[in-house]
Amino acid sequence: MPTWKLDHRRPPRRRSPALRRLALLALLAPLALLPLLTSSLLAAGEDEPPPRLVGSQLRRIALTIGLPRRRTVTFVHRVKNASPHPLRQVEVALAVPRTDDRQSIHSVRFSQEPARRTSDGWDQELAHFVVDEVPPGGEAEVRLTVDVALRDLHWLITGRDVGALDEVPARVRRHYLKDGDNYRLDEALLRRVASRIPPAAAGVFETIRGIHDLVVDSLEYCRDDRWDPADRVLREGKGSCSEYAYLMIALCRLQGIPARYAGGTWIDGPEQAAHVDRVFHRWVEVYLPRVGWFPIDPTEDDRAERAAGEPYRYFGRLPWRYLTLLHGDGDRLESGPLGWDYRSSSRWSGPGAAEANVVVERYAVWTRPEAGLGRSGLGN
Repeated sequence: MPTWKLDHRRPPRRRSPALRRLALLALLAPLALLPLLTSSLLAAGEDEPPPRLVGSQLRRIALTIGLPRRRTVTFVHRVKNASPHPLRQVEVALAVPRTDDRQSIHSVRFSQEPARRTSDGWDQELAHFVVDEVPPGGEAEVRLTVDVALRDLHWLITGRDVGALDEVPARVRRHYLKDGDNYRLDEALLRRVASRIPPAAAGVFETIRGIHDLVVDSLEYCRDDRWDPADRVLREGKGSCSEYAYLMIALCRLQGIPARYAGGTWIDGPEQAAHVDRVFHRWVEVYLPRVGWFPIDPTEDDRAERAAGEPYRYFGRLPWRYLTLLHGDGDRLESGPLGWDYRSSSRWSGPGAAEANVVVERYAVWTRPEAGLGRSGLGN
């Protein structure tokens, strides 16, 4: 991994080469164990199904592990009017989750009929709602409820599976290599640091791993209710999950590697009977030639390294406790009303429209399905 240091920063945490090799072996171990694991489960007659390979792209190998967990998740967006004047034409836009290899959406319900449903420039579906007026002291609330089955998914990829950057489709390059307000690819600090990372021509996968290590080693987790751009995050050495993602995406793009973010709601910690998420979560997806979009969660890898010495636990792995609401980017034109948000947005007009007079709340509630649903082949 490249070494670099900002004068006022702590030096990066260093892992020995031996520890890194052990971490990578642990990451790839499920691939070697797949035949043994499958035969053992079938022989034992367990209710737990054998691991399942999914993915439609040529060299994309993804392993689903365990029974799917069925959950009902309700996302709430609430606008409270704290001004002495009414709010008019309150518009709320919600990201609508979709089925993929890891999550199966069984139903989507809204608290009221959307005024319209659209797709943004990233093919992300949005539901739009309009409330004509919110009186002083009143509120407007929109709810999205999904019934979903979620599984652990582990991408089993090595550098041999990944092609060269000139194999990336033109549309992917066009969308996911450009600059953005929170990337600031022209900033000298980012360019200087990116120049010290082994170039993608030497191996795309190894370059991505080097960028991941740099981000994890350079930042400490901190939530301060703002989203700073990548250069400031790097300079200050701290950030939230969104800011970890911005920095990793910026460094990938400076190396010519397409990258975007994904985000949604999650269970962060032990699951309760009814789990309420007020924090939400964002992570990174990089485009691997011949493979497709590959997930990396640098924030959780930082936590896993600090807690258990596992810096690659979420490198190519998403656990079942993530519900993805959105895949995309923060381009002003392409993202539409959501902008840099990955959940929802709202806007309004009227004499009470000043931001200081309006409170916006977002939260998600996770619950288990009604008794009996688990017997249809779904886990608890």
